Amino acid sequence: MKQLSTVAIQITKEKKGYSAVAVGLPGVCATEADTYEGVIKKTREAVLLHVEGITSIKKSFETSVVLLPLYA
Repeated sequence: MKQLSTVAIQITKEKKGYSAVAVGLPGVCATEADTYEGVIKKTREAVLLHVEGITSIKKSFETSVVLLPLYA
């Protein structure tokens, strides 16, 4: 079953085109395009790829790294 999530997107009108930043995701997920419709499409693609990358990194860490407590 697919898990649905909501991601806030900040879209800004620039001198030439539009920029978008996904707010609240770990790391930075941003894109730009000449048109509003273009930035919407590119933002959707960027968020999906970003989440896919985070998921694969998380799985990699979960399976290949042993975390040990550090005592000072």
